[in-house]
Amino acid sequence: MQVQDPLRQQVDAKLRQLIDSDSPHFNRSYDVLLLGAAYRLAILKEFFVNHYQFKVQLGPFQGMQLLKDVSDGCFLPKLFGSYESTLHPYIERACGKEYEAVVNIGSAEGYYSIGFARRLPTASIHAYDIDPRAQHFCKEMAHLNSVQDRVTIKDRFDGRMFEDFAGQRSLIFCDIEGAEIDLLNPEQFPALERMDLIVEIHSGQCKDATDIIRSRFSRTHDVVIVDNQHRQLSVPPGLTHLSELDQFMILWEARREHTPWAIMTAR
Repeated sequence: MQVQDPLRQQVDAKLRQLIDSDSPHFNRSYDVLLLGAAYRLAILKEFFVNHYQFKVQLGPFQGMQLLKDVSDGCFLPKLFGSYESTLHPYIERACGKEYEAVVNIGSAEGYYSIGFARRLPTASIHAYDIDPRAQHFCKEMAHLNSVQDRVTIKDRFDGRMFEDFAGQRSLIFCDIEGAEIDLLNPEQFPALERMDLIVEIHSGQCKDATDIIRSRFSRTHDVVIVDNQHRQLSVPPGLTHLSELDQFMILWEARREHTPWAIMTAR
């Protein structure tokens, strides 16, 4: 794996900046560690992209074409198909249902929007993200995977819009960094009572978030809380020759907080 000189120069400059910083030593050492991880990830990404050509290798979205960048989060776990692996059984179950609409709120570059579009060929996909860069990436990814005719990309989702999907068999897939507490309220938006939901819960934003979401939907839904802290991961076949550190790196999702998922199936 050859290192690009510009990349090394950028890392060297950032490292000197961190060393010379007046921030506490504890914070500086943490930032240096993250910088080293980012540097190694950039090298690994270049190597594996050259080998796998941006195609998802395993998991529920195997075969999907990725862009060279993601709008948020990690790249290699998506390439290898290990991304958010605790959700895989529930995604497979969702793909076995005849949903007419999938509403992806917080769609980022479209990993889930386009993934569901490929797996649910008769469903309409509605991707919402407030980041214009994410919207652009999602549009590109839809074209790259030839599903652009079934993917609608918009910016902000308002809870009143749930009613637009009330007459359809609908799946709500939601990852909005803590705003789920304000948005997902079936008392305020009754259409939610008849929809299935897969929701990432950001407990760091509200310590009682999991209990709040569960209590709101327990009357009308079967609720399962999935903890992603105890993922059982193994590297894809053919990569066990990598060092233990590199094996960890290609599966690392760099999460800063505990984010369980609520899988809620309407009764």
